[in-house]
Amino acid sequence: MHVDHRASVWSNDAPQPMSTVLIYTDSGSRLDLQLPWALRIAARRGRELQILVRSDGKLDGDAKRIELGAEGAGAELAQLLDRWAGPWRPATAADDALETDEELGESELRVTAYLVSAGKALDDLGARVRKLKPGVLIGTQLRLEEEEAESSARRRRVLREVPCEVVLIRAGQEVPASDGLLVPCAQGPHAAAALRLARDLTPEGERFPALFIEPQIGAEASGVGRRILDRILKRALDDDQDRVERVVRIHDRRHVGIREEYDVREPGLVIMGVSKLSAVGQRLRGTVGLRVVKGNDKATVAIVRAAVPIQSRARRALEGWLQRRVPQLEREARIDLFERVQSNSAWDFDFLSLMALSTVIAAAGLILDSAAVIIGAMLVAPLMTPLLGTGLSLVQGNPRLLRLAGRTVCLGFVAALVVGAATGLLTPGFERASPEMLARNWPRMLDLLIAFAAGLAGAYTSSRPSLIAALPGVAIAAALVPPIATAGLALSIQDYDLAGGATLLFLVNAVAIVLATTFALWAVGLRDPKEGNPGTRRVGAGFVAVLSASALYLAVAQPVYSSPDSIGSATLEAFALRLSDDLRLIRAGFEDDAEGRLLVLELGGPYRPRPDQIASLRAVAEERFGTPLRVRVISRWELEIE
Repeated sequence: MHVDHRASVWSNDAPQPMSTVLIYTDSGSRLDLQLPWALRIAARRGRELQILVRSDGKLDGDAKRIELGAEGAGAELAQLLDRWAGPWRPATAADDALETDEELGESELRVTAYLVSAGKALDDLGARVRKLKPGVLIGTQLRLEEEEAESSARRRRVLREVPCEVVLIRAGQEVPASDGLLVPCAQGPHAAAALRLARDLTPEGERFPALFIEPQIGAEASGVGRRILDRILKRALDDDQDRVERVVRIHDRRHVGIREEYDVREPGLVIMGVSKLSAVGQRLRGTVGLRVVKGNDKATVAIVRAAVPIQSRARRALEGWLQRRVPQLEREARIDLFERVQSNSAWDFDFLSLMALSTVIAAAGLILDSAAVIIGAMLVAPLMTPLLGTGLSLVQGNPRLLRLAGRTVCLGFVAALVVGAATGLLTPGFERASPEMLARNWPRMLDLLIAFAAGLAGAYTSSRPSLIAALPGVAIAAALVPPIATAGLALSIQDYDLAGGATLLFLVNAVAIVLATTFALWAVGLRDPKEGNPGTRRVGAGFVAVLSASALYLAVAQPVYSSPDSIGSATLEAFALRLSDDLRLIRAGFEDDAEGRLLVLELGGPYRPRPDQIASLRAVAEERFGTPLRVRVISRWELEIE
């Protein structure tokens, strides 16, 4: 027996928002089966309603407006609105200027209906969503699971692009005879949206059942399920928790437990949240919602997807822009890239040999202060590929590749550090850091930008076989091995500050390259269809946090490296005090020549320093640095012209 829904639900006095609800339905099935719950939801979620009815065949021209109350579909829609939507009226041209609830009326629902061609229905739906920006989109079909594959794919694409809340209703074979609801609960924003929808559909003073299925884990399973359910309701409804009847069932198969509760209550509507954001456009076949009502033609299920968060909308807009602007990888190119990166990211004898040899070359170049030799080491080093593999694993959500590439990067770093330290210990006469080593004493903001650009270039060239010739240049720009070799050499001479700074330079470069690789591969079309592995998402978030913190730190508080041979400010001040007012100390530092170590003091002034001043400077040097000490004084003639 049918219950007059208007007498119960529509007695709520809460004003409805001035928002639009869009219903997409199918004239190929009975509207009296598809629309009852859709109209109830529409009346509770907005004040303006547009109904798109997909025709059985093609129409001449664009969508045609349906005169509500007129013969045919207009009369049927008007009867359904009278029965299920409460007070309503057809929209008029004068309504377009109305902007407030008071102008529209306290409880009236303004309704417009259109008949759209079957071939253009989805395109029309997408266009109206972009134009109207509805608060809720409701899609109804009698047998959604029997949809043709091509139509289903188009529908999934359109629905994934819809930013507002989406409710997909799978109608039963009978007009609903019950106003009862059942909400199977789970974690996540979509399940919370389902709970809020049930709250809005429940009359004031009444409660709706929220069901949680807890696996059989022991005697305390019921208490555990109740606690989890309380937490879910707190997050979703906050102060409205008293409007919920809490139900916990113990069962190892969720859909079976829901079906058992359904058989007991026989609700008019089962409301469930989708499992993830992209699932809203998928068929109901195989989902928990369909398995719940399998074999029960009377059951009606509503699948709810929450409104897309602003960050997801921005990401989708960026993805669309990139797909239009950046050439996307074809399937064969993706397979080739993955195979090449995976095979070259493994830790094996070849990788170890190249890593050790490149480190020896880099260490020799650093000791000899030869930039050309250091560049040669960059070309031999194989470390760029596993970093590309790490970025590929993050963009694909591939934990196996992440472990493989990450292990290779870590072992490669350790091997290079050991080889660098051994090279320093075995090199006769190597006691002090060379200028090339000192140039890598600490990362700068410019180093981070160079590494990020190198990562972008490396990933893009790796994805384009025609650009592989540019990879040697990318390897030189990345400069991964020289900082590790510098750290190893610094350890061999016990310069731990230099070793720490060079190690930090490598780590900053590596993190920047991985993130740049991830972005570049994402831009050329590599996506994770399953929305990422939780582990890889956490690792990616960690990389972003580290790079952001490093960039901020380097921008505002870059430390200044102090080598063991540096001359402190107190010593510089002591030298300056031994000079007359006409002379000034330009530079003081240590240098090496054929005879060994010497202190170089560079002075400037209108005359050369006197012998007694030079002797005074030597005395300060011997006092500060000990004897014997060679001192060289360079005098530069300076004349100030007024």
